Amino acid sequence: MPVGEVGVGQRQGARLSSEERGPLACVVLIALALYAYHIWWGLPNGNVTWTVDAITPLTPLSIAQKSFLSGWNSGWFYFKYSIGHCLVLLVVYLPYIALLVVTGRSHGVKKTLHHLADSPHAISMLSLLGRLVSVVMGTATIWLLYRVTRRLFGRESALWSAAAASASLGMVFYAHTTSLDIPSLFWTVLAWDAALELTVTSRQRDTLVFGAASAMAIATKEQAVGFLIGCTVILVAGQVRQWRRGDARGVDVVRRLLVGAGMGVFMILLTYNAFYNPLGFYRRLQFLTGNLPADVWDKLVPRAAYISPGVLLGLQAYWEMFREACWAMAWSMGFPWMAFALIGLVLALRRMPLAALGVIVPFMGHFFLSLPAMPQPPNVRYVLQMTIALTLLGGVTGAALWARGPIVKALVVAVLAYTYAAGIGVDYLLARDPRYQVEHWLAENAPPGTRIETYHKATLSPRFPANVKVLRPKFRHINKADFERRAPDMVLLNMVDLERITERYDRRDPVMVQPPENTEFLQALMQGELGYHEIAAFHASWPLIPDGIMRSLSPPFVLLARRQT
Repeated sequence: MPVGEVGVGQRQGARLSSEERGPLACVVLIALALYAYHIWWGLPNGNVTWTVDAITPLTPLSIAQKSFLSGWNSGWFYFKYSIGHCLVLLVVYLPYIALLVVTGRSHGVKKTLHHLADSPHAISMLSLLGRLVSVVMGTATIWLLYRVTRRLFGRESALWSAAAASASLGMVFYAHTTSLDIPSLFWTVLAWDAALELTVTSRQRDTLVFGAASAMAIATKEQAVGFLIGCTVILVAGQVRQWRRGDARGVDVVRRLLVGAGMGVFMILLTYNAFYNPLGFYRRLQFLTGNLPADVWDKLVPRAAYISPGVLLGLQAYWEMFREACWAMAWSMGFPWMAFALIGLVLALRRMPLAALGVIVPFMGHFFLSLPAMPQPPNVRYVLQMTIALTLLGGVTGAALWARGPIVKALVVAVLAYTYAAGIGVDYLLARDPRYQVEHWLAENAPPGTRIETYHKATLSPRFPANVKVLRPKFRHINKADFERRAPDMVLLNMVDLERITERYDRRDPVMVQPPENTEFLQALMQGELGYHEIAAFHASWPLIPDGIMRSLSPPFVLLARRQT
C-alpha cells in the first residue's frame, strides 16, 4: 500500500481492515500484559508510593476537599501539578468509596474526605485503582500511536512503531505508577491524532476532540504544552491548505478553529476549577510564570519551584540539553531502535517530507518550549513525548527493511526483540525490587528495637518492620557531630539518592545548597571513619537497563552497622 503524507495524496481508510486488526490486537494485548504485570508493586504501603513524584492514594481526595470544600474562591492551588488527573482519579475512586460507605467499612470518615479509613487495604485499593487508570491509558496510547503512524506513513510502519513504543522503558515503568506522565502522554497523543485527522478532514467534532484533549493534557501536566503547540501548527497548516486548495471555505475554517479553541479554553477552566475558584486559577498562573507574591508563596508553596518557564538558553546549554535528551531517549527505546528511528527520519524526509514534519514539528515544540523549563539534565520522564515521536519514525525503517530479503527481516525481528527484552526487564526489576530484599533481611536479622538511620524519603525507602525504630534526621543535622550523638545501630543508604544527604534547595532559590559538613559526613561514613562498616548490599539488575536510569526503578541499597568494640 502506498504511504500517504499529511494532507497530501490519498488518505488511509479510517477503519482498520481485517488484516490489520489481528496483529494490532496482539501488540495491544502484549502492551497490556507488560503494563499490568506486578501492578501491586510495593503495596500495601499506606499513603506512600515507591515512585518519585507519583500521586499518592489520598492526594485526589485531599485536593477535592481543598478545591471544593474550602469555600468559593478560596485561592488555594496545588503548587506542584495541575489537578486535572486528580479529578479523573476522584471519579474513578467514587464507586469504591461508595461501596465502603454502603458496607459500613468507612469507619474513618469523619470531618474530611481524605480520612477514609485507617485500613491499609482500603488505601491499597485506591492506589491500585490509580495504577489501573495508567495501565488503561498506556494501552490506549499504543492504539493511538498506531493510528498516528498509519496516517503519516502507512499501516506497514504503524505496526512496527506501536510494537516498539509499547516496550520502551518509560512506557512500561510509568504505566505501573500513578505518575502523571502516562496520563499526560495519552491526552497529548489523542490531540496529536485529532490534529493529523484535521489535515485531511473538515469535521467540527475533530476540532472539539483536539481542544478537549489538549486541555486535558495541560490540566494533567503543563509540560505537554510544547508538543501541543507543535500539533496546533500542524492542524492550522492543514486547515489553511484545504482552504487554499478550494476544499473548504475560509469562513468554515475559521469557525472550526475558533470552536476548537473555545472547547480547549472551557476545558482548561473546568479542570483547573476556575469557575468555582478563579483566584486559585490566577495564582496557579502566577506560580507557573514566576510572579507569585511572596506572602502567597510562603503560605501555599512548601519549597522552591522546580520549573523555570520562559527560560532562553544559550547555544551551549541547548547542545548539552540535546545531548542528554538523546541519551535518555536511546536508553528508553533501546539503542538499536534509536538507530532505526534516525534512519527512518532520513527516509521520511527524503520520500515524504510533509509526513515527516508531522513528527518533527511537535518534537521540536517539546524540545524548545517544554524541556528548558524542566530540571536539568533531561531524564526519561521529561523526554517521554519526544521518545514516543522518535520511536514512531523507527517504524518507517522497519517497514522499509521488511520488504527486503529474509536476512534483513531477521534483523528487524532481532531489533524489535531487543526492545521487548528491555521492556520485560522493567517488569523483572519491579518484581525483584531491592526494597523487598531489604525488608526480608531486616525481618530476619534486625533485633527488636534496632535504631536504623536513613536519609531518604519513604518513597525511596523500603517498608521497615514495626519492631525497629527509624531515624530520619533533618538536613541541618546530617553532620559528624550530630550523627555521633545519635549513634544509630545501622545506617541504610539508597545509592541513587545520596544527593539527598549532601544537597538541597533553598525555599525559594532553585539553586542547590551544598553545605561542606554534609559532604564531609558522607565521605567519612562511606570510608569507615565513623566506626560503621558495610554488612549487606541489595541490588537487582537487567543487562539491557543501566542502574539509575530511573531513580525509582530498582534502586540499590547498602546497609552499614556500627563496629563492635
